[in-house]
Amino acid sequence: MTENVKDLIRKAEDFTKQEKFEEAIKILEILFSNHPKSSHIRKNLVDSLFAYGGYLNDEFTLQYKRAQEMFKKILKIDPSNYRAHYNLGIAHFNLENMKQAKECYEEAIKI
Repeated sequence: MTENVKDLIRKAEDFTKQEKFEEAIKILEILFSNHPKSSHIRKNLVDSLFAYGGYLNDEFTLQYKRAQEMFKKILKIDPSNYRAHYNLGIAHFNLENMKQAKECYEEAIKI
């Protein structure tokens, strides 16, 4: 991994710590598209998506649909991520989509 890539990863990590999730995700999605086999970039992207999804899924922000988008992005990267299925279920539950919530919870349990 080049120094430039490492610097961008550090920048994205800093953005995530500062709760500037969209900036972090933008950087990491570009890096991931250029380096799809990098487990380090993949982990950072998933971690940032989880952090943002959790933030959006909070009762104080009430951005459940946007939270769903974050968890769906994680599932595109890692379809067997039980935490993403579970958290997507929470977002569905918060939107009173009980059938979809149940399906997500069941998928999380299967994994």
